[in-house]
Amino acid sequence: MRPTPSESTAGIARILRDTVLPHVGDSHASAQLQQVIAVLGQTNWNEAAFQVMRARDRAIDALAECASWCASDPLRVSHFTAVDVPQRVELSSFDEVVQQLLFARGALERFIAELASWRALHGTADSDDVLRVISAALAA
Repeated sequence: MRPTPSESTAGIARILRDTVLPHVGDSHASAQLQQVIAVLGQTNWNEAAFQVMRARDRAIDALAECASWCASDPLRVSHFTAVDVPQRVELSSFDEVVQQLLFARGALERFIAELASWRALHGTADSDDVLRVISAALAA
C-alpha cells in the first residue's frame, strides 16, 4: 500500500513545516504547530495499531496471571473479586482493540487496589511477582 501511513504523515509534516509554518505570525500558534509537526514525526504510524494490540495482549496476559495467582490459594480466592479475563479474539476495528485494552487496564487497576489491601494484611513477599507483572503491563 502506497503511500504507507508513515509516508503520508511525513508528507503532511513536511507541508506544515515548509509551507504553513513560515506564514504563521502568532508565536503561540507557531509553537503549537511545531509541536504538531514533532508528534507527527515521532510516531511510527505504520506500527501504531500493532502497538495498541500488543499492549492489549500484555494487559490480558497480566490479568490471566492475576487470576491464576488468586486461584492458587483459597485465602486469596476469598479476598479478591473474581478477575475477569477477556477472551483474546480478532477484532475488526482499532476502536474495538482500544476498548478491550481500556477494559483490561481498568481491571488491572481494580486488582491493584485489592492487592494493596492484601499486601497490607499479608505482607508483600507472596505478591511481589504478580505486582511486577501488572506494573510491566501498565507501563508499556
